[in-house]
Amino acid sequence: MVFYGPFEQPVLFVPGKGPGQLLCVFDFDIGLRVVAFSEKQDTEVASVGQEIHTLVKQSDMHVEMADREELQTVLSTLREATDRSLRAASVPTLDLVLFRTYARRDNLIAGLELLEKATR
Repeated sequence: MVFYGPFEQPVLFVPGKGPGQLLCVFDFDIGLRVVAFSEKQDTEVASVGQEIHTLVKQSDMHVEMADREELQTVLSTLREATDRSLRAASVPTLDLVLFRTYARRDNLIAGLELLEKATR
C-alpha cells in the first residue's frame, strides 16, 4: 500500500469482519475517514470520487471507502480494545524517535461517530 501524506495519514488499523479485510482510519484534513482494504480479486480503487484517491495512491489489495457497517466495526473495536491493543494497532501521529504521540481514543470515537452520522 502506498499512501499520499503528509497531511492525510493512517492513524489506526483494525481487522474487518470478513477474512482478509483490513480497515484503516485516516486523519483526513477535514475529519476522519475509513478505508476498507480486502483481498478481492480486483485491485482497482472501487469508490467513485476524489477523496479515496487523495488517501491511497496505490495498493495491491481492493480498496474502497468503508460503509456504515464497517464504521460500526471500527467504533466497536475502539470501545472494547484495551489500551495496549489499541496502541499496537495505532500509527504515531508524530514520531521524533524518543517521543511519539498517538491519536486519542476519545477523539477517534467522536470523529468516527460524526462520520457515521454523515453516512446515514
